[in-house]
Amino acid sequence: MIKKINIFFLLFIFSLINNLYATEKESIIQKLKQTKSIKFKFTQKINEDSETGICMLMFPQKLNCKYNDDKQKELIINKDTLVIIQRRYDKKYYYPISESIFSKILVKEKFIKFIDISEVNINQKEIELINSTSESQNIILIFNLNTYDLMGWRVKDKFNNNVEFLITTLSTNEKFGEDEFKIPILD
Repeated sequence: MIKKINIFFLLFIFSLINNLYATEKESIIQKLKQTKSIKFKFTQKINEDSETGICMLMFPQKLNCKYNDDKQKELIINKDTLVIIQRRYDKKYYYPISESIFSKILVKEKFIKFIDISEVNINQKEIELINSTSESQNIILIFNLNTYDLMGWRVKDKFNNNVEFLITTLSTNEKFGEDEFKIPILD
């Protein structure tokens, strides 16, 4: 009889934890569904190197990040193209978006699916959604435990670099001009 009560108690606790995680995921998804755009400050760390700047993200598939660096670097994504511009040196580097984490977060439907299949880890301040990709790498999305705002991500890239991209939301649902996301013509 005591063993049955212990098993029932354990199943009950496990059910509560699963419901908590499902509720947290659903809250994140609801917040995401209401979001059309986000303007945020960021700190990007790749191994020991750190960069900062400001980004404008507009759903679907548009991002513009201006870095605070001496190269006057800018990253622009529009649909399937990612370009990194170094204005100081007048250089442009074009990449397919499929090779970046942005392919998973710039389209809400893909972002929601990514959230749904992720494992949940909750600590005092954050919700971490952990997902192993087909490339055998972990992507950890970080959300604020109280507001459900995206706070960034951690990933090991294809070059085996540890990448941490942390964000602080400045505004949501702000209107941005289409020119902010215009991909420069290949020279």
